[in-house]
Amino acid sequence: MVMKMIMMIQTIENIRFHCMTYHEVLDEIRACVKHVEPWQTGTSRLPSSAFCLLLKLLYMRMTYKQMNGILNCEDNCHIRAIGFLYLRYTCPPNDLYKWFEPYLEDDTSFKPCSDQSITYTIGQYSRKLLTDMQYFGTTFPRIPVLTERKVKVYLLLLDEKIKRRQNNRRFEEQGYFSNGTLVQAIYSDESNEPAWYEAKIDMRDDESKEKYWVTFTEYGNQSCVDLGEMKLINPPVEKSRDKERDRRDSRDRRYRRSRSRSNSRSRSKSNDRYDSKDSSTNFMEKVLQQSREGSVAVGKNYGHRPISYKGSLSLKLDTFTARKKSPDRGSRYRRRSRSHEREIVRNVSESSLSSSSNKPKSSEQLKKLKEMYGDASAAN
Repeated sequence: MVMKMIMMIQTIENIRFHCMTYHEVLDEIRACVKHVEPWQTGTSRLPSSAFCLLLKLLYMRMTYKQMNGILNCEDNCHIRAIGFLYLRYTCPPNDLYKWFEPYLEDDTSFKPCSDQSITYTIGQYSRKLLTDMQYFGTTFPRIPVLTERKVKVYLLLLDEKIKRRQNNRRFEEQGYFSNGTLVQAIYSDESNEPAWYEAKIDMRDDESKEKYWVTFTEYGNQSCVDLGEMKLINPPVEKSRDKERDRRDSRDRRYRRSRSRSNSRSRSKSNDRYDSKDSSTNFMEKVLQQSREGSVAVGKNYGHRPISYKGSLSLKLDTFTARKKSPDRGSRYRRRSRSHEREIVRNVSESSLSSSSNKPKSSEQLKKLKEMYGDASAAN
């Protein structure tokens, strides 16, 4: 629908002839694009400059180097947003997360909407492109269900990694992540899902302060992992200064130990290590639970069918138009009726005045006729 409207206007013709190269398109984005919504402000019939230029990039079929240049552009966030939209429309679903992953934690803020009071970070914007099917009244290409669930599991793992990184920063300041320390680190590749394995820290990465080179002792592989992808095998226990809190924690600990003693006997020692299948299963259950909660009917609209692609095209109506407002037929009729009423009142008042002025003459003529021919009513 958006592409059809773009092809019907003259703007795309100007873009075709004036923006011939990759750098010219980027300069045009810097000059014209104020938001990355598909429609111009207040209408669903005129495509925005951002989507016209996005279509030009789709015609150009950008290379790997050009795509990286757009995603890492430092002077304009709208260029980066259009690059993410390019990937969302053209990238194979299985490769989407690989492209988006380096930018999911980007804190650079910008304003993607026509409403300038709404602000997103690049990480929040890219995450919404991965998880949402709707984009300002338009529909993205559908992602296969299994791939979509896998992406959501990766996003949950990312949230856990962010929390773990914040906790590990305290241990890092105390010197627990030094060279030669045995830790557990996450390893994953194309054929293996993310899992915890025992590893030894070799050194800190020179380019990033929160990344370390580790060697996995079980297989001998070396990899660069994030601080949030590691955890200490025997983390230090901090002593509490509050005695009351210590007593309360000890009581809770004894209570939990008494209840979990029977369960702990049945556990094997191998389960102490993080199991990727169990964790992925837990996260997959969370994803399925979120999808079930999202499909629950709200209020009394139990039989509401999901909106189809064609049905979504007719939802958004115009709230703005460049045409001048045509005169209202009802107002013209009201003005005409009021003027007609005033004319009737004026005619009635004139006729009543004329009748009152002619009344004495008519009575004199009646008197003369009675004298000439006689009064028939008096004879009876």
